[in-house]
Amino acid sequence: MIEIFNAKTVFDIFSEYTIKNQCSLLYFKNIALENCKDEELKNKVFSFYEEFLPEDMLSILKRQTFCAIEFKSVDTAITNIISWFPKRNLLESDEYYWYACVIDDNGDISFENI
Repeated sequence: MIEIFNAKTVFDIFSEYTIKNQCSLLYFKNIALENCKDEELKNKVFSFYEEFLPEDMLSILKRQTFCAIEFKSVDTAITNIISWFPKRNLLESDEYYWYACVIDDNGDISFENI
């Protein structure tokens, strides 16, 4: 017997969550840093972010996992994404770049730092 699976992406799950809870999510990931074996470079990256990130946000980044933070308003999420996650062209290498986006309360991506 063949089983049929209903696969969902992380964006499908986040979209459903934001609609159900009438909130926005700030989602971020850094695959280059996760794959980096150079501990000195990792320390430089975290030192760079240490200069402008809140301490709790920096500790979340240091865990090096995909993550989402809930905000009650899309405007607050966008304000934070802009101040926390610079666009790639402003950074010296991919290891410094966290892809980040805001998923609004309609389940749509309303902002990306690309």
